[in-house]
Amino acid sequence: MIDLDYKRIIKLFKANEALLKFAYKNDNSIFKFDIEKCVKIIENIENSKIEFPNIESKIIITEGNPYLTLIICLYSILNDKNFILDVQGNLINVNKQICEIFYNMLENRRFITIEENMSISNIIENSKNREITVIDSKVSYNKYKKYGFSPVYIPLFSIDLIYNDTKYEKLVETVFDYCEINMIEISVLEDIKLEDYEFKINKTFESNSILVLQENITEDEVKKILNKKNIYLNINPFENFEIDCIKSEKNTKK
Repeated sequence: MIDLDYKRIIKLFKANEALLKFAYKNDNSIFKFDIEKCVKIIENIENSKIEFPNIESKIIITEGNPYLTLIICLYSILNDKNFILDVQGNLINVNKQICEIFYNMLENRRFITIEENMSISNIIENSKNREITVIDSKVSYNKYKKYGFSPVYIPLFSIDLIYNDTKYEKLVETVFDYCEINMIEISVLEDIKLEDYEFKINKTFESNSILVLQENITEDEVKKILNKKNIYLNINPFENFEIDCIKSEKNTKK
């Protein structure tokens, strides 16, 4: 594993703030991109010594969440692996700028090559045995599986919502809005008992984080039943969501 100077990376992100903001402006996206969140992600990865899922595929496909791109860049450098990151049409300029920061820092060694909406023929040409990795995009997973690929699905920024109380309808709306704007995968399981979660969830797309909206139960009881580290009970989960996801011990490939 390669050692990284995290303080230098943070300085470079701050030094490139104007370029990142310009790229974000050109992307014309409703995504709420925050450079300080990038800094917090870098700090958290340094302090927590995160073990990410082992990615063997040459091609990684995402919806374009820039925080995810940042994490993939750090993963690729730490593990000395080169990837083609195929961004599905979102925030391409910000994603490219993030990769350029690392490219310049590493004296022009490019761990991540950014592509946008690669053609099927290019993916076949660049993938071994049609093996690809899809992170947080059920749409892309199903699309490429239909085309005969062997996708590995990794959930990172995704959440399962267990919901059985109408008093939380406003919070549910807030959660849906955040997920739509910030490219968060969400699966909703209404009117089920917590004990039945494992039977109801689609194992291929099981998330690392769970939001439970239910009265008369404690957080300890929820954790005991669901055995998940990233659990939110009757609260808005998104204050530090991307940071929390990095800490999850459930970041394993399916």
